[in-house]
Amino acid sequence: MSQFYQLPSQLGSQIVEGITAGYAAYLGERKRLAQRLTVSASLVWMRSNFIDSHVAQAIQDYPGISYRRILQARSWEYLLFSYEDNGETTLFLVKNYATAVRNFSGNPKAGRPKNYLFRLAFLNGDEVQEETAAGDGTEAAADGASGTTHEVALALDAKDESVAAAPLVPRDDGDDAARDEGAAGDDGDDAARDEGATAAVPTDDPERMVLLAEAGQQLELVTANRFYLVNYLVDEIRERVVGVEVVRPEFMTMEMREVQGLSEWIQ
Repeated sequence: MSQFYQLPSQLGSQIVEGITAGYAAYLGERKRLAQRLTVSASLVWMRSNFIDSHVAQAIQDYPGISYRRILQARSWEYLLFSYEDNGETTLFLVKNYATAVRNFSGNPKAGRPKNYLFRLAFLNGDEVQEETAAGDGTEAAADGASGTTHEVALALDAKDESVAAAPLVPRDDGDDAARDEGAAGDDGDDAARDEGATAAVPTDDPERMVLLAEAGQQLELVTANRFYLVNYLVDEIRERVVGVEVVRPEFMTMEMREVQGLSEWIQ
């Protein structure tokens, strides 16, 4: 059993439903557009928009779930999901496995302070040593379930009012230098997109502020107890999702620590 707080099984199954539905919708739209365009290779970068949007639709009625649209750059946005449970908040992003493992490879020297995933992982920093020391498998001791919270400053899309308002259409045209590297299965949302973003700004412990916006964007503070990644793995040949897991990224060690597997819910 994981030493970390786990998402409810029903919520996990609905997240997987959204991921698989979003991937199927992306494939259908990509094939349709490819028939109309002379060049179409960059359509691969629409995938994350489809998956985020369908996950939002799949979990919109689950108690305690909400999301905010984050504007990381003028032409790039993603959804940051929030789950409220017994007075505590878990933030999570849905990510392609290739993107996640490239950012959290286990090399402590590889952390980039201006990278948005690194800055979000900063929210898990206070409990790293406590978890190692506790080692008793209890969620309260291991995961800061005593109520420790952290603050994050987010750039929000004013048009976003509710989960139901999320359009099931691609909105991401931020194809930049990182995407040209041609990493298989990668959504390309890393170093090149970090240029121009504000750096992490720590506040008085135990709370931390992480700025995720470009200079000049309107910020709003949100509070959370932990941050997770929901990683999905796709088989490009068979064109299907083959794995989903929840991990906890650590900015001190640049590791992804397993929280729970969700692959059993793949249809």
